[in-house]
Amino acid sequence: MTSELINNVKELFDTAVDHHRSGRFAEAEQVYRAVLERDSAHADALHYLGVLIHQKGAQDEAANLIRRAIALNPENPLYHNNLGNVLMASGQADDAALGFETATQLKPDFAQAHSNLGTCLHKLGRMTEAEQAARTAVRLLPELPDAQFNLGNILMSRGQAAEALACASAAIALQPDHALAQALAGSALFTIGRAGDSLAYFDRAVDLSPNDPMIHMNRGNALLEVGRLEEAVSACRHAVRINPRLAVAHAVMGGALKQQGRVAEARGAYRNALNADPGLASAHSDLLFALQYDLACAPQDVLAEARRWNMAFTAQLAAPQAPIELTPGNHRPLRVGYVSADLRNHSVGYFMASALKHHDPEKIEVFCYANSKVEDDQTQKFKIWSRHWSNIAGMDDDEVANLIRGDGIEILVDLSGHTGGNRLPLFARQPAPLQITYLGYPGTTGLDTIGYRLTDAIADPEGSGDRDYSEALIRLPQGFLCYTPPDGAPDPKRDAGPLTFGSFNNVPKINEQVVAVWAQILHAMPDAHLLLKHRSYYDQDTRRRYGEMFTHEGIDPVRITMTGFVDSTEGHLAIYNKVDVALDTFPYNGTTTTAEALWMGVPVVTVLGDRHAARVGGSILSHAGLPELIAHDLDEYVALAVEIAGDQNKLKAYRTDLRGRLATSQFLDGPGFTRTLEDTYRRLWRQRSDQRQ
Repeated sequence: MTSELINNVKELFDTAVDHHRSGRFAEAEQVYRAVLERDSAHADALHYLGVLIHQKGAQDEAANLIRRAIALNPENPLYHNNLGNVLMASGQADDAALGFETATQLKPDFAQAHSNLGTCLHKLGRMTEAEQAARTAVRLLPELPDAQFNLGNILMSRGQAAEALACASAAIALQPDHALAQALAGSALFTIGRAGDSLAYFDRAVDLSPNDPMIHMNRGNALLEVGRLEEAVSACRHAVRINPRLAVAHAVMGGALKQQGRVAEARGAYRNALNADPGLASAHSDLLFALQYDLACAPQDVLAEARRWNMAFTAQLAAPQAPIELTPGNHRPLRVGYVSADLRNHSVGYFMASALKHHDPEKIEVFCYANSKVEDDQTQKFKIWSRHWSNIAGMDDDEVANLIRGDGIEILVDLSGHTGGNRLPLFARQPAPLQITYLGYPGTTGLDTIGYRLTDAIADPEGSGDRDYSEALIRLPQGFLCYTPPDGAPDPKRDAGPLTFGSFNNVPKINEQVVAVWAQILHAMPDAHLLLKHRSYYDQDTRRRYGEMFTHEGIDPVRITMTGFVDSTEGHLAIYNKVDVALDTFPYNGTTTTAEALWMGVPVVTVLGDRHAARVGGSILSHAGLPELIAHDLDEYVALAVEIAGDQNKLKAYRTDLRGRLATSQFLDGPGFTRTLEDTYRRLWRQRSDQRQ
């Protein structure tokens, strides 16, 4: 090649690069190709043309061009790095990893290649190696925004939300318009329980990247958490307009619709999620949970759907690894593990506190597996009461199963069922020899690998109740619930105001039939008011919808007060002092709300139904020594509520005496309940050991 031609090629190449850097892709491509017509072995032209073609989306051609460049100059780390980028874009993550690894070997201080390698290994699920590569990138070039973001993204996937937030913040400080870093900061804040703070980051991310459906979905999830429900629905609708196959956006939309009381629409959203991704176990659990609110859905229908969950999410698993079994014996404590996302100030926490506090370490060695990064004062108590505590948030099911096997757990107890944050796919792996479901969910899991469910004879009567479960029912004689009242509860008293009925239950429990029956009560007592309290009532659309439902039943909206979340336990409980009689919901009764009302001296009227969720109120009242508050049909329910509300002497007696009566009842007998629970565990373990001999 003559010097004149060499100079011409160099000028052409420089011109092509200038076009490329300025975003003039068509001109750049034309000039790169002109260079290659003159010098087909121009490695840089092949490489940069490959990068440009990659940017245009033609990944196969791009890979071929860059491979030709590598063949000419195999020692150039940039070529290998960009080949990795092309292969990642075409879904060839394994081959991409080789490209990034080669780049880092050729140039160990190549921070961008280390960062890209971390992202690639993250995609491949090689999390430890991914984190190492990302940390190397940050160490080499901490001022690289993508390196900070990629490390944060990996840490987020590993359940290290606080560390992820620090990385996202560093990336944002370096590049404020980094949309993904803004979204990562929002996700990290959401995960550590700061949903309100997360919204500013999600809002900024949406402004920067309005066509990213994941950002809209995550913003919707945060809006759902803070009770801005209609906005949450809107955000998720935006996400699925961009990507109709984004299953998790359909699922989050379902959650927002459910919290508005639009349960039928929520079920539709969950089914849309499963149509988009049949393998999204959490959406199938959400669907099952929504069925519990549906009057038209019989318990056998719920069981059938739960069995479909079992088939969908256990069939693809290999035969479970045999759990590690210790030598059985009556002279050492059983190793019992509790798995929950709710070991905090939560309904599950209020009803697990007694057992965790009173477990006899000579009988039970307690292991807690917490599936949440949100911790509070109640969590700290649980940590003190538990001999072993592991936070499993962010760990995959196989990893947790191996942890549980390594801990030698003999009885593993699911406290979530199909509620949010459950780890039922973990239980499908059978990490413990004997597995039980209890407390958090009012129905069957449907899993073949969970053998027992703890309940009682009122919540699930002998015979009729058993057919609704895949598990064998174990009925605890003093009731399946034991309540621990919160510290600092105010004294029961009656604030000034009109005669008031109340319900602090979850909004989706208040269906059209419940509204119609409550309207009968209000018609019978025309001077009475109704106080509804739940965080969902912050949502204007929810308030409007329920106001219209009561208006349709002939109730003046001025008689209905709807109030939202109160940010303190004491303040929340004090609102019961405005209520004379609490009305239970059906077919899904209250649990914590019933216990709270009774503790605050407010009688709760319930009606026994045809399924566990519709009989929990009866179980609580029976074991609290208050069977006179249980109705057996809706006519009796209305009459009982009217009768009690009309008897001022009876109301005063309840307000004065209920807390003391509760304190001495089975419902609050923590030591007695825990001894029964321990005896049950020991009996079930002994039965299993006998069967294996």
